[in-house]
Amino acid sequence: SSGINAEWPLRPGYQESNGDEIHFTRTIIGNGSEYRIDGKVLSPHEYQAKLESLGILIKAKNFLVFQGAVESIAMKTPKERTDLFEQISRSDELKKKKVPTATLR
Repeated sequence: SSGINAEWPLRPGYQESNGDEIHFTRTIIGNGSEYRIDGKVLSPHEYQAKLESLGILIKAKNFLVFQGAVESIAMKTPKERTDLFEQISRSDELKKKKVPTATLR
């Protein structure tokens, strides 16, 4: 049969400094996803929060390197690369906060 499988799991692992492993699973089922950590079903928010607690930012796409991503980064202007690194390091969030400045007299 040449049909498309309805489920496509992605199961990356993460090894902590003490040697313990955490297994993350995202399974695409039809038009939705199921999220698990070490086999336990979680909400998308809980799943993302655990990844972020480990410094893995889904929105910054610093978790998996996709085909063509390295070339794409290399082709960016220095300003675009700086913006990308600021997003990955979350320093761009500091820019969003307005810091009061003192007026010199």
